[in-house]
Amino acid sequence: MIVRVWGIVNCTEVEFTPIRDKPGYWEGYAPRVPGFQDIEIWAESSTGARGHLLCTVQVREAHVHTEARLVLLPWTARLVEVYSVDMVPGAYRAQLGRCRKVAM
Repeated sequence: MIVRVWGIVNCTEVEFTPIRDKPGYWEGYAPRVPGFQDIEIWAESSTGARGHLLCTVQVREAHVHTEARLVLLPWTARLVEVYSVDMVPGAYRAQLGRCRKVAM
């Protein structure tokens, strides 16, 4: 479970807060300027694991609003398959194959 989300948008620190009526959604506000926006976001789970996002987005029109609302949608990352490999000496053979020159 995500317990904290924070970031930097064009050199401005942004603290995200959970949206009450939408579980898993977070929002934060940053100064709105036209052009490219450099966004860097970190998230921390209740177990202490951290995630990181670095991206650039473009705002084509900056209307009269002075702030941009950034909404983070719920997203889950998980390990699909966990397995281990045991190598027993003598139970496998590695060979070097030959290559031949290709005539052109």
